[in-house]
Amino acid sequence: MTMLEPLIHRETVSVDLTVIHGLTGQAVAQVRAWSAMTLERWGVPRLVGDTSTVLTELVTNSCQAEAGDLLVLIEWHQERDQVLIAVWDDAPGLPAKRELDYIAESGRGLHLVEALSSAWGHRPDTSGPGKTVWARLPAPDGGGTRPGG
Repeated sequence: MTMLEPLIHRETVSVDLTVIHGLTGQAVAQVRAWSAMTLERWGVPRLVGDTSTVLTELVTNSCQAEAGDLLVLIEWHQERDQVLIAVWDDAPGLPAKRELDYIAESGRGLHLVEALSSAWGHRPDTSGPGKTVWARLPAPDGGGTRPGG
């Protein structure tokens, strides 16, 4: 048995992280550009659309909650052909889905997250105010390529 044999059956996962201090109106655009560049670099541009949409909703919620800092994580799981995203912010409170109102100008973001995700949720930060909201997004058409190549 070689040192590499235990790794043969492990899942291929690529991970990237960005931190934004002092959230401004530019945070959504920054996160969208970063996530698109990351997924392109990993060779899975087909994941950009849904990932960008979900991140837009999550980061917008953080901005509306008046968060000061944001931490965004993307994990690409090749064997499961899915991406996991997590957004942590330092704003108090947890996200809550509103009753769907097709006429309202806002309040549909978490419904959109739910529609695009195979699963999503949130958990409070145990060390202070803040929370993490996460979503698992399946690839839209299957057939993932190897990250980075």
